[in-house]
Amino acid sequence: MQAKKCFTLIFAARLFILLRLVHGRGYVRVMTGTSPERKSDVSVQNNYISAGRNAKEDDSSSQQKKDTAQEDVPTISPTGSPTKSPTRKPSEEPKPTENPTKQPNATKKPKTKKPKTEKPTKNPITKKPTKKPKKPTKKPTRKPTKKPTKKPTKKPTKKPTKKPTKKPTKKPTKKPTKKPTKKPTEESFKGCASCQFTLGVLWETEYEGNNGTYNAVQLWLSEQNYSSALESPSILINSNECAIDVVYKNSKGNVALAGEMAYDLILQQNALAIVGLETSTVAIPIAQLANDNNVSVIATTATHPNVTIGRPYAFRMGFTNQAQAKVLASLAKFLNASKVSIIYLEDNTYSSDLADALKSDWEYLNGTVTSFLPSSEWNASYSELSSVLASTDLFFFPVTSDQVAGLVNFTRRVGWEGPILGGDDWDNLSALEQCDDACNNSFFTSMLLANTSNPFFLRFNKTYGIMPNSRAALAYDAMNLIKEALIGQKKTVCYENIVSDRFGLRNALKSTSESIGVSGNITFGKKNNPIDRCVYLNFISDATPSFYYGIC
Repeated sequence: MQAKKCFTLIFAARLFILLRLVHGRGYVRVMTGTSPERKSDVSVQNNYISAGRNAKEDDSSSQQKKDTAQEDVPTISPTGSPTKSPTRKPSEEPKPTENPTKQPNATKKPKTKKPKTEKPTKNPITKKPTKKPKKPTKKPTRKPTKKPTKKPTKKPTKKPTKKPTKKPTKKPTKKPTKKPTKKPTEESFKGCASCQFTLGVLWETEYEGNNGTYNAVQLWLSEQNYSSALESPSILINSNECAIDVVYKNSKGNVALAGEMAYDLILQQNALAIVGLETSTVAIPIAQLANDNNVSVIATTATHPNVTIGRPYAFRMGFTNQAQAKVLASLAKFLNASKVSIIYLEDNTYSSDLADALKSDWEYLNGTVTSFLPSSEWNASYSELSSVLASTDLFFFPVTSDQVAGLVNFTRRVGWEGPILGGDDWDNLSALEQCDDACNNSFFTSMLLANTSNPFFLRFNKTYGIMPNSRAALAYDAMNLIKEALIGQKKTVCYENIVSDRFGLRNALKSTSESIGVSGNITFGKKNNPIDRCVYLNFISDATPSFYYGIC
């Protein structure tokens, strides 16, 4: 009997534990008000499995459980009968008793389709692998599609369309529009009352008996047709007689005075062009003034390179300092000189530039420059000159014509009997006459090869009683260049269209090619300098210059 009572007590305890577990789980679920989830189902199933395992234990373990049950009896019902204690707890809690009735309904919910669909979405194992591969698949698909589509479409469309359209449209439109506006048209010459123009002659010689430029222009005018109707010399342009008016100005080498005269010729006399500018000191500033006013100037014997550099309206008839310096250096080498002395004018543009060119070319030929002195120091004292004379083989005197006689006479007086070499400004008969026998055994460069059989030389000598020098010959050629340029345009010129006439004359002069002149054929290059201009050397003996040789 006692064994049966123990058995029933054990069974009742087990049943109470199971019911308690079931009732407790349901009670928590109802109080929290949450729906059944996968985690609660798994925990309930584990409790049922653990309870079944305890019921199926061996008899050996049941004996041990009986001992534990006996020890648990007094704890379950310490105050009364053992049967009341398990009955009071389920009876006092009606709500947990109703929960087991609701559990089948709650258990049905996870069996329905809704929890089945929720399980794979909320399961941490299934969520991560499924969502991770989806995200990278979306990102790479969107990025490469957007970038390659936007970039290649914008860049190739904008660049090739804008650049080729703008450049070809702007360049061809601007260039053809500018050129015809500058060039004079036929209509610009229709407003002329009569065909006439003025030429200015600006020279600077100080010798009254040898005004080569003035005399050459006068001779040229006398050779032109004289119009009785116009009462002046004229040339025939486009079947029309055009009167020529020449205005003469002599600055005598004064730069300030030359500037005032040039302003008068350009602004007051409306000169179409200016001829002369014999020295570089005067030619450089006057060339800039004329260029600023779009008036062509033709420098006859100015040799400094800056006369024409950067001045499209300035033209040169002769060679440059650099060209004649090479010829003089070669002559010194030909004379077996090894040491030379150079005396120059420090305040003169022409003289200082030619002296620098001579020094450079002589040193290039492995020569030695023992003295490089300005003329003011050369005339200082005899004691200082004696050492210079003893250490030199020849002298270079790149000075102006008004300084030739004084320097040469002084050098001969101190005892120098060797050769002296001079530049193109020595080519002045008045200067050589003043030098007399002191200039013997001297050489100088020239832009003109005297030709007594040439009609110009004969007429000039017959008219003025002397042979023409370089200034005269080049001034004569300059007047013929202007005449050929005006005739070549085949357009009437007049004061009403002075601006367009000046521009047209400049373009015609620039295109001069193989024009035959008394000083040689003339072709202007890029910088308005004559191409292949010859440098002639003259030797003075018995106070008379004669041709020595020339280099072209």
